Amino acid sequence: MTTEGFVKLPRTMLEWGWLYDGNTLKVYLVLLLSANWKDGEWHGIKVKRGQIITGRDSLAQKCGLSVRQVKTALEHLKSTNDITIKTTSKFSIITLNNYDPAENINSETTNKRPTNDQPPTNERPASDQQATTIEERKEEKEIKEREEAAAPPSPPSFISSETPVTKDELTARYGAENILLYETKFDNWASKKGITDFSKMYPTIAKWLAADNVQMPHKSSFDMRNEMQRITDKYKKAED
Repeated sequence: MTTEGFVKLPRTMLEWGWLYDGNTLKVYLVLLLSANWKDGEWHGIKVKRGQIITGRDSLAQKCGLSVRQVKTALEHLKSTNDITIKTTSKFSIITLNNYDPAENINSETTNKRPTNDQPPTNERPASDQQATTIEERKEEKEIKEREEAAAPPSPPSFISSETPVTKDELTARYGAENILLYETKFDNWASKKGITDFSKMYPTIAKWLAADNVQMPHKSSFDMRNEMQRITDKYKKAED
């Protein structure tokens, strides 16, 4: 038995009746991997492609199963005509009935694919090119998003590019609470991007404020100082 090369399996095995029977699947795969890939001879006995000379004890050892479990698995495979067993007094010749069809299916599929030296056929390039185009567009989109995230936005149109944007100007337009909130937002954004130049901090904040349509907070008619004075006067009168 050789351990070189590989064995091809058709996707039709997904519909195979013993796929989810662990012991039967294991025995079948060991037989498939151990079978002769070309006609040969062993002790004067001709062994054809897709055949293996073995015994239950040997199979049990290879599969890590008991002899009884191997026997049951072989009966399963025989019942569905996956294998044929010819028994002698010393060994058994097991034939994998689907060995060649499985190989041929994969060979036909392989032959339809272009080799490295052949130009691709008219059937595959369409899907291949479409997939490539989708991947390229996805990559371009990701690059664009990263560039946009890294670049500080430009200030809104109401601010002249020739005049630096100051905190006082923004505070007068949007209110001190909003400016404090967006200063914190800028600090977090700059930290994530590794930005140390804060010269464009307020032009950037101005852009964000305009984009978010932030409005000046409404002034409350409630005056804390007047209220405290009213309460104080009330208690003074009560003491008098």
